[in-house]
Amino acid sequence: MADICKICGRRIIRKSTNWMLKDGFMIHIKCPTSKQNVIPASERAEYDHLRDRLKEVSITCPRGYLAEHQMNFAKAMQSVKHMHDNGYTYGEIEYALDIVVDEQKGFWGIGAVENRIDVIIMRKRKFEERKENTQKVKKTYDSLDLSAMMTKSDEW
Repeated sequence: MADICKICGRRIIRKSTNWMLKDGFMIHIKCPTSKQNVIPASERAEYDHLRDRLKEVSITCPRGYLAEHQMNFAKAMQSVKHMHDNGYTYGEIEYALDIVVDEQKGFWGIGAVENRIDVIIMRKRKFEERKENTQKVKKTYDSLDLSAMMTKSDEW
């Protein structure tokens, strides 16, 4: 399998001299490693999972332009960062990616996720809210004692 840069997600060619070993991983020498690009440890696992899912989807079910050419991971990660700055978590972005791939029967690009993420996440939040309300009603209904009502009134 090809070596992949942990920062930008692009392939590393071992014969070239534009890569180095850092913390046991191969990375490009010119990839940005400044502190502003560092993701907090609490979000790092979700970010890595999202990046791996993007790689997997772009390899297994590419459509359109991606089927003919490789995906530009640097641009895709900029789009992911833009969505994250707009208030979406990496888990929500991954959920939206899976929904878009299922609906479009393939991966057309990160732009499709960017365009539809607000609708998808709103649907998910409404579903979770309905689920919570249903559980509250069920809990309230289960706590009522209807047998006492039946014995008090015979007019039922």
